Amino acid sequence: MTKTPMLLTQLLLLAAGACQATLAGATTVTVQGQYANAALPVQAGAFTVSFEQSPADMPDAFGWFRLPATLTFNGQVETYRSNQMAWFGAGSGLDLRFFGAFAGNDYLQFIVFSASPMFTGSSANPTLITQADTLLSGGVYYYQNIASGGFPASGQLSAASYSAAAAAVPEVSPGLLLLLGLPAVLALARAKRAGAGAGIGIGIGIGISG
Repeated sequence: MTKTPMLLTQLLLLAAGACQATLAGATTVTVQGQYANAALPVQAGAFTVSFEQSPADMPDAFGWFRLPATLTFNGQVETYRSNQMAWFGAGSGLDLRFFGAFAGNDYLQFIVFSASPMFTGSSANPTLITQADTLLSGGVYYYQNIASGGFPASGQLSAASYSAAAAAVPEVSPGLLLLLGLPAVLALARAKRAGAGAGIGIGIGIGISG
């Protein structure tokens, strides 16, 4: 069995440690709290919404972002990909809409206001502020039939909180560069070992012939 040289083992451990993800790129947004709405299948309970937004995300022509989001609603976890969300209110408002929440033609809407700004810049290209805020207000609205355009059934949010934190994403690091350079290091080590072996063989031959 071939044993891994001590130097190689140390290099691999060093590279693995240096290749861990760093904080950059997207921002993870989480909104959670209690809801109450008499029109919903379960009229009251807890919810959590989470999604990631990066500077590269662009809204559609109507100002809506369509980002994959996870909604935990009264203990049930769903991932919605046809949702809409928008920032508004001079940096302190967030509008989240989930289509097909309980039926094929309905949608669930959360409107959240924060006591402190959630982002800077324009709502079409926001720079999210990493923070945690428990001073939220807003409502939950349920449209039972999108096509009818009827007035939604409304409810309230309570004990709601908002957080935005930098998401961990892998990026080029010294450890990755080290790993990329390992083949060259190993080739050099093999060449040195081969050269040492040749030198020993020549020395023995000269000794015998003498």
